[in-house]
Amino acid sequence: MSDAVNDDDDDDGGMGTRLQPSGGIGAEEDDEEADRSGAGDRAGEEEEDRGERQPSVVIKCTHTFVHGVRVNDLAVTPDGKTLVVICTERKVRFYDLNKLSEMEERQIVENETPTSLSLSADGNRLLVNISSASQPQIHAWDVHSSTLVNRYCGQRQIRFVIRSCFGGHEDMFVVSGSEDNNVYLWNRHSGELLATLQGHTKTVNSVSWCPAHPALFVSASDDNTIRVWGAAREVAVDSTPPP
Repeated sequence: MSDAVNDDDDDDGGMGTRLQPSGGIGAEEDDEEADRSGAGDRAGEEEEDRGERQPSVVIKCTHTFVHGVRVNDLAVTPDGKTLVVICTERKVRFYDLNKLSEMEERQIVENETPTSLSLSADGNRLLVNISSASQPQIHAWDVHSSTLVNRYCGQRQIRFVIRSCFGGHEDMFVVSGSEDNNVYLWNRHSGELLATLQGHTKTVNSVSWCPAHPALFVSASDDNTIRVWGAAREVAVDSTPPP
């Protein structure tokens, strides 16, 4: 093996000659480093070009409604045309988002303080939770005519903000939390109380119905839990741990 790498060998076919091409090993390394550097510069320029092509996003306030009193809750109808607002003055107000003006003729006056609101999926009905020491209720209003179409009773709401919502097939149910730790379920059209669901140990302050599964809704409570409610059948749950 020592003969193959003999520096004194004048034969052009010697191992020493084959390991030393015209530019030398160092020259090859320099060329490769230059290629890598050039590729890096080109990648950086491409990233800069992409960054320059990205449009800048500027968000600013385009209008301010001077409401005058504290707003407790608000929502925009699904068609994007109307803003619905409830406030501490016991009123439900409607604003035209195209004309940027209040529709005073549709204003609703409640007898007790409204604390939260929820719109139906079609935007035609409005649920308003009413806080009252004597008779807390949930009122269902027609959004277009501002007429009261139903009342839902049974839940308790005196001190806290409690939320309700429509749900089920074609929004045929109303569900709400309550300060007595229960979840209440009514028939939307008749107002009949269908179920009082127990399980939480503190105030149930919020509920939400799953839009993809008409038989499934959830509730959140001050007991630091979220409960999933559904039809009385076994539900397949993927128990595979995440990777």
